[in-house]
Amino acid sequence: MKDEAEFMSATQKSAPRGEGISMPFPISPDYVKKWTTSRAIVELIANAFDEDSEAAVSWAEGVLTIEDRGPGIAQDAFVLGASSKTSQQIGQFGEGKKLAALVLARDPEIGEIWFETVGYTFTPSIENRSPLDGLVPMRGDKAAATLVYTLYPGERTIGTKITIQCPKRVADDAIARVLHLTQPGYIPPLEQARVMLDGPPGRIFIGGILVSTDPRLSASYDLPLGLAKGDQNRDRTIVDGRALDLYLSQALAGCSDPHVIDHFVTLAIARKSITPQEQYFGRVSDYNVKLAFLDAARRAFPAGVRLYYTDENANVEGSDGMEEGAWLMDQGVFMVETELPPYQHRSLMELLGVERRRTAVKTEIRRQASKTAWVPVRSLAAAQLQNLDYAVALYRAALGRESIGKVRVYSESGDIGCRTEGTYDSGTDVIGLHHATLTDRQATIATLVHEAAHRKAYFEQSTHSDRSTGFERALEEIGAKLLCLCMTLADGKLVLELTDPTAWEGTTLPPGARLIAPKDRTPVVKPNRKAIERSKLLQAAPEPRRLLAELLHTRMDQYQAKTGLSVTRLMAGIALKPNYWNVLDSPHPVGWRRAQGVSCVIDYDKITAIAGLVALNPGVVWLAHMAPEAPTYNRRGPENKTRPWSIVLQEPLARALADLDRAGGVYAEQIPLLRAMADGQTPYDAEGAWLQPVLALLYAEAQRLR
Repeated sequence: MKDEAEFMSATQKSAPRGEGISMPFPISPDYVKKWTTSRAIVELIANAFDEDSEAAVSWAEGVLTIEDRGPGIAQDAFVLGASSKTSQQIGQFGEGKKLAALVLARDPEIGEIWFETVGYTFTPSIENRSPLDGLVPMRGDKAAATLVYTLYPGERTIGTKITIQCPKRVADDAIARVLHLTQPGYIPPLEQARVMLDGPPGRIFIGGILVSTDPRLSASYDLPLGLAKGDQNRDRTIVDGRALDLYLSQALAGCSDPHVIDHFVTLAIARKSITPQEQYFGRVSDYNVKLAFLDAARRAFPAGVRLYYTDENANVEGSDGMEEGAWLMDQGVFMVETELPPYQHRSLMELLGVERRRTAVKTEIRRQASKTAWVPVRSLAAAQLQNLDYAVALYRAALGRESIGKVRVYSESGDIGCRTEGTYDSGTDVIGLHHATLTDRQATIATLVHEAAHRKAYFEQSTHSDRSTGFERALEEIGAKLLCLCMTLADGKLVLELTDPTAWEGTTLPPGARLIAPKDRTPVVKPNRKAIERSKLLQAAPEPRRLLAELLHTRMDQYQAKTGLSVTRLMAGIALKPNYWNVLDSPHPVGWRRAQGVSCVIDYDKITAIAGLVALNPGVVWLAHMAPEAPTYNRRGPENKTRPWSIVLQEPLARALADLDRAGGVYAEQIPLLRAMADGQTPYDAEGAWLQPVLALLYAEAQRLR
């Protein structure tokens, strides 16, 4: 082969360098047996880049050349363990150059090795030499083989040039292990590992130098020098396992690169195995990464396809779960499965915006409610009317008029849910009874009680799904009250008010029952607790937050009317929980803090996403929300409201002002006044005049949207 011929030709060109001085280095050729020739060359290349970021490496005519413009090789190069490397340099233990020389000298495939550096030149070789000049007896008749340096005078004044006679394949293998040489413009990572999908997977680099491979990994990683090199073994070929797992998961959890996210999402939903080191989905907390996962979901799943997931470990399926799954499939809602452990599977599905099975069932019920063929009461048979009237009257007599909302009847054609007897929709507060259920009075009462228990648990803000604790407790309370009612009915002490006289014509009324005309029935008015609570909060909130809340509320109502989606679903579309909206829409006074959860939204990326949802300027939203308490945000000590804003707020403030500057006009005119506020130069006053620039922004925004 050509490169082998060039190598053989090069080995025959050893230039005479005069008389040298031999210096035995007492180290056996068998030391570091696991080091390969490529590994040794990589060490020399790494040393060159430590000294000179523009070091040159090339192979020509059978000779590999490594050259840098550093200070040269000092005396400590011949002292094992001596090192002056910093945390941002590749070297660490002071052994790399010495051991590399040993490995190259013992390899029969390698020809001459020359180190030309400032003031001298040397070459390593393996010789049978006694470094102690016979003072110590030898074991056997022959001196032990050891590494020998032969030193010659040199005229070089800067840098080091290393020439190694070797085959091209050896040089290519070594060069391929160094990202400085294979990636033009390579810059080592500084804070966390870089995830790489190009090239063979499973490679682990530190500062651009390959140290090990793990065939289980599906990507390659480049770890920062300052972070990871202290976790290497002395051979610099292995990184501590626990530390490596941490570095990889941190790098992946903080990576918003769509190619990386698409790679792991594709593996997961294709039900391919992902090694535990790369199961990072439960660690994702950065908002921008969450947004990137939602974008990945749009690419991974076909448009318009409805999906759900189930966590078998958290909730045993059972027959009801199987029925729900079968019903969802009939409605065109399909389950997403992976081979991930339950916690990681659940975390990934949440990142991708896939609903849990129970949530998907409720969503599908509500989606289909508008298509349901509701049956008018007047079209029911007399016996069905009696059973419906009696069941509703019985329930209200036991638990009060406001204990049940609207009750409607649907037909077989209305595929309203996975249950066939009845359903409760918390969104509309409607209990639906299947018309076939009404043919049997006991079945009618049982179904009404069951669905009413869902309603009761929901209104008590408890768990209200089947078999949940809240639902079971509500069902027990209803049952106990109905039993007490049966006892009073036996004595004739309680009156059932039957509201449909036509259904009872020619029929004996139940004991203790009387008919009332529909016009006599007192309408049930359900108080809107959320609206009342929000009104109280708005009264106590500072004026900028109140005006912002009113503006946001109006815009959200308009957007919901256009999309038909709930606030929860709209917020899920931007990877946020409803709590973030509630903090802005139902503002609290300055200084209010929630024990757990969201108290203030200072993350500008999240504000930008919410503002984009309702078409508001994010700078206006952030300032109206944070400016009232910015001078005292998370500060201790004496209250002083005229002082510079916390450093935590400076980065989002700068972004807010940049958005105002881009908007121009009245928005940009407020920037000098806002800067003065942030610098603590605007005197605080209890009436709120100091917030005038923020109020001007809100008025301008309201005017723009008219």
